[in-house]
Amino acid sequence: ENSLTSYDNVVWHTNRGSLNATEQEKIKTFLDAGGHIFISGGDILYTNYYYTNISATQPTLAVDTILSPYLKVQYKKYIASTLTFVGDTSFEGTGSSLNNFGSIQNNFGFSDVATILSGGINAGYFCSNSENAAVTVTGTYRSIFLGVALDGYSENDDGTTTTVMTQTARQEIINNALDFLNTTTQRGGTFTTPTTCDSSQETNDDSGNDEENTDAT
Repeated sequence: ENSLTSYDNVVWHTNRGSLNATEQEKIKTFLDAGGHIFISGGDILYTNYYYTNISATQPTLAVDTILSPYLKVQYKKYIASTLTFVGDTSFEGTGSSLNNFGSIQNNFGFSDVATILSGGINAGYFCSNSENAAVTVTGTYRSIFLGVALDGYSENDDGTTTTVMTQTARQEIINNALDFLNTTTQRGGTFTTPTTCDSSQETNDDSGNDEENTDAT
């Protein structure tokens, strides 16, 4: 399917990777036509930042057709540790602990912290630092950006797997995203916000962490 415009709602999951120029143009056309989209994935913003500011080897990943103008997000930093996503507003009642690494480090490695631009509304945060993880936009189109991969498992060196996010947590996040896109009552979820956050959940900014994401092509 070359066009998204035959759909009312689209769920677009990048896994651990970004959106290239062709994909962004396709999404832009869809949003210009009044479409509704939920975009989720780890490293979306970081990959764009990396190829814009650090490496010129992948110019198609340095394009920002929709991230700032439409999704109202910019890269701030990434988190590279086990952490907790807590939903708010459109994601109220949802969330998940995120075990980002199996023993194959970089498998589903990073989650994006976003700077919210004018027109965007915070819809979730990381427990470790209370910084933005999810952003909604309403107007002639509706969009949700979530800087977290919704993967279930991460592969380990010995062939076993590590649970990244439970099926229940993932389904509740998707359900509430669809409720937002459909402008229906939010279903909420079973997630309970932790009373305290683990101080060992360290955040990393871009200094000293400018490794290329080879999975983003």
